Amino acid sequence: MSQERVVLIVDDEEPLLNIMKKMLEMNGHNAITAISGEIALEEIKKYPKKIDFMILDLSMPGMSGQQVFEEVRKINTEIKIIISSGFGKTPETMKFLDMGATAILPKPFGMNDLLELIE
Repeated sequence: MSQERVVLIVDDEEPLLNIMKKMLEMNGHNAITAISGEIALEEIKKYPKKIDFMILDLSMPGMSGQQVFEEVRKINTEIKIIISSGFGKTPETMKFLDMGATAILPKPFGMNDLLELIE
């Protein structure tokens, strides 16, 4: 069995958050959800060394995915950030790899695609 990971899921679509949380927990991981960038940053500040991975949606109201990414990097450079985007692998999303993102995960994606990235 793979090592349990703590994964912070950041997305403004609540049904997607709930599905991802359940799927990760069914596969032995601990999942924390945040429906906005602001809430995600609160969680990271509460648990700066506990979170192993963050799945970050780029298109959210309020704080953008890029702003969240930049703020998280100021708090903890060790968190592995997976960019999740409905736009796929475009130059706009691919630039995050140069900024230190772990991977780009185009929406829609299967749970196996996600698990391969975190296990």
